[in-house]
Amino acid sequence: MTATPDRADLSMTYLMHHALRRDLAAFARAVPRTPVAELDTWRALLRRWDVLTGVLRQTLRPMEAEHDEIDRLLSSCGAGLRKLVTGHAGADHRAALAVRLCAARESLGRHLAHEDLEPLQLPVPLPWALHQVPEDVRRDLLRAARPAQRTIWRLTHRRFERLDRRAFRHLA
Repeated sequence: MTATPDRADLSMTYLMHHALRRDLAAFARAVPRTPVAELDTWRALLRRWDVLTGVLRQTLRPMEAEHDEIDRLLSSCGAGLRKLVTGHAGADHRAALAVRLCAARESLGRHLAHEDLEPLQLPVPLPWALHQVPEDVRRDLLRAARPAQRTIWRLTHRRFERLDRRAFRHLA
């Protein structure tokens, strides 16, 4: 599971997207089926929700500032191009646009590299990410994982599975 500037390993990105979709679908199905009086189940659902939102917030928070910077740069480049289209701009406007385009390219490049590597650097709970992944895919991912990741999986996946069964017991 490695990403380089010329080749990104998207398996972790796909795995994260799978897990996010899986959890939101499970919550959407579980909430209307869970009796209001089953407080233990609601507590388990809340713990599972905290796992989901913790991973999601950790992923989105650093990218917000990058997205804002890229949006500002793209808007500035668009304004520069619109100015040049009017015929009322000179070489200084063109030079300023060239500088902004270089800044946009570099900012977007940093952001894309960050997004390529981000899933590999997040302390994503492995049991959460690998939950309900087809066995052959999970086996391949764990085979390619670092030894520490395999150890974490072995030590934590049963506990996560118990929590998941308690939280979503009404989906069986």
